[in-house]
Amino acid sequence: MRLTALIPAAALAASIAAAGCSAGSTATPTPPPDATSVMTAASKASYPTNLEITLGGSYTDSGTTTSLPDGVLTIDVDTAAGAGSVHLAIPASLLGASGAAALAQLGITGDSLTFDALYDGKALYAKSPAMPAIVSQLAALAQGVTLPQLGPDTWAKVIDEATIKQLAGSAQSAVESAAPSASPSVADIKTVLDQIGGSISLGTQATGAGGPAHDVKLTIDPARLKAYMTAHPEQFATAQMSTLTALGDLTSISADVLVDVATSRVEQISASIAGTQNGSAVRGTIKVGIAEAPAGVSFAAPSGAVDLPLAQILAPLVQSMMGSGGGGLLPLPSSAP
Repeated sequence: MRLTALIPAAALAASIAAAGCSAGSTATPTPPPDATSVMTAASKASYPTNLEITLGGSYTDSGTTTSLPDGVLTIDVDTAAGAGSVHLAIPASLLGASGAAALAQLGITGDSLTFDALYDGKALYAKSPAMPAIVSQLAALAQGVTLPQLGPDTWAKVIDEATIKQLAGSAQSAVESAAPSASPSVADIKTVLDQIGGSISLGTQATGAGGPAHDVKLTIDPARLKAYMTAHPEQFATAQMSTLTALGDLTSISADVLVDVATSRVEQISASIAGTQNGSAVRGTIKVGIAEAPAGVSFAAPSGAVDLPLAQILAPLVQSMMGSGGGGLLPLPSSAP
């Protein structure tokens, strides 16, 4: 069982509890609030237009812990403009003993692999010190497409506005077809938690980024969750049902959610999952921070960006994999002039 299989299982468990927490329930005006009322208020809280989400965590295997920096992944979004950006920074130490050598093969002399993406509401741009090496590998697939010269700090427009509109339409259709049907059985949080062996409680008040914060604690029994999913497959999307195998190897699922007392906004989610892998005890943690984006964050199209028509370059490869006459999620623009 890999960590990449454990993470979706934990995310799924948290989503079930969140669905129950956000369901309609009677307001509880009597202080101090209970965990259910805190999460109900959090589901109705208003957030700033510009948000920043950070991701960190750790992984422990046979007593050895590998930690991820809190900002290994940073996502900034402008919900009003429909724009956003992503910054990924992976230290070479996380790539194993040959991490530095792997970076060197990509032409990277630093101690981390970085990747930046920006969507300005129209087109998608990308930048990474690894981009020149990647483009050189794409040359064999270009089939007459002129490839730009890229440096380690060069922004490239990888998907234009027309292709994004096609992707959005195709993705929406796929999501709608895969979405689970609504079921009244998830309306009562206490019933849902009981069926999946879960509990929700309010811990000692903590201090979050904005001041005093409620600490909502959630635990779920993986075996009971697996049994619930098996008995109610209509409530889950196909991708969620694929986590059943991973759930069989888990021994615990828990999470702490920090909710700001003054605003009822969720400030931090720390999820922890434990299980066995090849006979050894493993544990993974994920810490997600949610805050207002810094004032200096910009979602404007990068100046001097060069065109890298990724969809057009990859179209022949995808078409050959799908076979003639095949269909799929990605729109495949013709490479012909």
